[in-house]
Amino acid sequence: MALNRLAARHGVEVRILAIAAEVAFDRRGVALEAQIEVPFPEIRLEVRLDTSASESQVSALQQAPGRHCPVATLLRSAGTRLLVSLRVNPD
Repeated sequence: MALNRLAARHGVEVRILAIAAEVAFDRRGVALEAQIEVPFPEIRLEVRLDTSASESQVSALQQAPGRHCPVATLLRSAGTRLLVSLRVNPD
């Protein structure tokens, strides 16, 4: 994920960066039941970030990965809905 590199570029300390993914998979294609255009219709990512960054710095970081991550770009162009939630300094 580009978030770590973007944080470093902006001088933001990242103490912890953890990502959990939940993927919806339409298995009918691999089961030879139907031709599927989008085998992964939705991917949900929960990003946990522990940082000393200010709210404005976190906001800037939150917007940037979608523009710089080649995997996110590939998935979106294939029709996958990519939902990302960011939790900053979780307990």
